[in-house]
Amino acid sequence: MFQHPRDAKQNELFGIALKGEVCISNLYSHPYCWLLKSTQLPVGYPAGFTFPPDKHANRATYEGRGWCFCESSVGNLVKQSDFVLDLGLFSGTTTRFLGDVIDECKAGRSPPLTPPVFNSILETKSFTSKNADLDKVKALYAGAFEQRIGQAERLDFGRLGWADAEVKVLCKALHAAKALRSLSMYSNA
Repeated sequence: MFQHPRDAKQNELFGIALKGEVCISNLYSHPYCWLLKSTQLPVGYPAGFTFPPDKHANRATYEGRGWCFCESSVGNLVKQSDFVLDLGLFSGTTTRFLGDVIDECKAGRSPPLTPPVFNSILETKSFTSKNADLDKVKALYAGAFEQRIGQAERLDFGRLGWADAEVKVLCKALHAAKALRSLSMYSNA
């Protein structure tokens, strides 16, 4: 998605990416679409980057950024753990087989958050333009949550190392899982 500054055509494409069937939340939340997280800032950031006069470098960590939190949370809704990879974990030494890269970069994931819980955590995150983005991000997450959790017939949360705290969060989200027929939780504490 084009970032600021955007020309008129880029702004139109940005708007399309936030709405309807092509919405980025559909892409990030799709159960069979890989989510590749780039959790490390470039070495020396923000040196070498040019920002518009009214913008500044966002030095927040991946975990501290609002959009990253949203994209990650949307990706955590229904994906199996093998579909969420953290490229910041990649050492570059296991490039021979895809399975080795997946094992090295498997990010794990937190349980799906209800929209009110997501919104309260989101309020603590950093945005380049919080006034412009906060309501958009809340709406994107709520729509993805309703679609993915509400319509899921099967959820697989196996091999994530979850304990009681994560299961309590999951239980709150499962109230919205009206179509659920199968829940897999194997290999968790």
